[in-house]
Amino acid sequence: MVYFWLILAIFSELIATSLLKINATLPKTTPIILIGIVIFYTLSFFALGKTMATLPTGVTYAIWSGIGIVILTLIDIIIYRITFNWQSYCAIILIVIGVIMLNLNKS
Repeated sequence: MVYFWLILAIFSELIATSLLKINATLPKTTPIILIGIVIFYTLSFFALGKTMATLPTGVTYAIWSGIGIVILTLIDIIIYRITFNWQSYCAIILIVIGVIMLNLNKS
């Protein structure tokens, strides 16, 4: 059940952050987008708290933020056609390796 909460926290945060990006590209702030941002960030932090009841805080936060960074970077590359330098790609690879190592070393 703990991974359900973690996945919910990650995807809620991804939706909220994507809505922030969409809101930033609009000429005028849309109330429905702001409501969505608040709802999804609230859901994300609620689910993150549920996850921390079982997993260590540092591991939970590292997985949550690491996977979020990687997926949001992919969204930037695929949807917004943002380009990165090789150092950025290396940093993303290190984040993925770190998340994998944390999951292998859970005790």
